[in-house]
Amino acid sequence: MSSLPVLHVLLLLLALHAPRAQGQPLRTQSTENYDNIIEEIMGILNESTVPPEQHTMDPNEIPVLMEGNLWLNLDAFLNATNNFKEKGMKIKANLEKFKQLLPTPTSEEKTIDINGWHDFQKKLTMYLARLKQSGWF
Repeated sequence: MSSLPVLHVLLLLLALHAPRAQGQPLRTQSTENYDNIIEEIMGILNESTVPPEQHTMDPNEIPVLMEGNLWLNLDAFLNATNNFKEKGMKIKANLEKFKQLLPTPTSEEKTIDINGWHDFQKKLTMYLARLKQSGWF
């Protein structure tokens, strides 16, 4: 009697239980759309006609921005857009699209403070780079 049918069944079972490959998520049409949204926001941020202020970012805020909760920081940016008229509304409309992707926070964490357009511009640029690298889309 041959053990060939048993071997086929064992191989099939092993294949079903094998760990799945992990890595970067598959880039889909929706992924490309989020990349385009980030590029559109960056375009709005870079078209500023106001001369930059001599304002440096608080070093204590960098970890909050780069390691803090993405959803809470997104919420801080969304609230800040209300202070920036037309550009703010364009940015807000685009940022709202990311809210559905990010997990809601389970605890209260420190969020960033935004003080003026250039502070907003600088921090949002860093945030978008982090968001793009996060793998959420």
